[in-house]
Amino acid sequence: MIFRNLLAGDPNKESNNRAIIKMARHRNLACVVTFILISIICIICGVLIGFFHRVRNLKATDSINANDASRRTVFLLSELISLDPIASNMVMNWYIVGDTCFGPDGIIPDFSSPPQVIPDNCTAVNITFDTNLLRLNGDDWDKKLDNNVPSVPIFTWMPENYFNPFSKSAIFRTTSALFSKTLTKPSGDASLQNYPFDSYQAYVFAYGIDTNNNTVNLQRDESTGIVVGFSAVSVANNEESDGTIADIITFSRNSLVISYVFIIVIGVWIITLIFVGSACKVLFGYQQPIEAFVIPIGTLFAITSLRGSMPGAPAGFGAIIDFVGVLPCLAIITLTGVFLFAFLVVAKSIEGVVNEEHAERRALEKLSPTDSI
Repeated sequence: MIFRNLLAGDPNKESNNRAIIKMARHRNLACVVTFILISIICIICGVLIGFFHRVRNLKATDSINANDASRRTVFLLSELISLDPIASNMVMNWYIVGDTCFGPDGIIPDFSSPPQVIPDNCTAVNITFDTNLLRLNGDDWDKKLDNNVPSVPIFTWMPENYFNPFSKSAIFRTTSALFSKTLTKPSGDASLQNYPFDSYQAYVFAYGIDTNNNTVNLQRDESTGIVVGFSAVSVANNEESDGTIADIITFSRNSLVISYVFIIVIGVWIITLIFVGSACKVLFGYQQPIEAFVIPIGTLFAITSLRGSMPGAPAGFGAIIDFVGVLPCLAIITLTGVFLFAFLVVAKSIEGVVNEEHAERRALEKLSPTDSI
């Protein structure tokens, strides 16, 4: 009504102007309030989603088969340190945290009050791993690989040295190889080419024998550790859990990583289609602001930065996200920019020639018949 009165020449212009100014102030206030509310909602949602879907500690499922209670048991704590899909290995630390030779509960006495006499059954225990599942270094590679029963221990647990302040720590580290989901039928999932849908598995098999050649139960007391960008789940192989540690550790990308990759790929496609749509409008004679062409061309160089920001993505192009998103968009934007530039250059040249012809024609029309003779 106010704008209608203004157009109709309402004499009460001053009151109408005040009303318009008041409406503008209310609109600015509503804009600020809306921006603040949307910002608060975005911050809260982003923080909550990131907190509840963050990468968590290694989830471990212990074996349901009970070990032989008549045998001695050594308790270990496993800590996941790192995962390297490029080198195809997993690093874990192992800690000796208990031994039933000191008592039925397996608690090792404190350093401040060591036992006066070490029990006779606290003999040294050789902890042996399946070396075919490990990444060996140095001279270990010179040893012949086979499928015999592993006999060379990775670590020897000596309870009598535990209380010696000069002895080495009861900690050791293993580097395991990564495989596909099944050892017998490789699925090809264990490849960065499938990022962010790549998944890996590591297999751990270990058993213990003391110096008297008696079998010693190995039991994982706890598992912990976080790998950036991956969700890790450890499941005990119940068929091989009679006094041994037989774990299958599966690694897959975190849901937040997959969601972020999807958002980046969709955003790149949207920017590409906007640029293509603007180019189509120019081809059909519609005028477009210069920003419509500058922003997508600038985004052409930013796409590689967005690609590099994907957590855990391979350094070079070649993953599935590149073939379905980044590379086609780069090609489309480049070709569209080249054709659009060529079209504008040709159109400007033709327009210049046409303008020159019109100018000459107008100049000839201005000449009088006498002058033309």
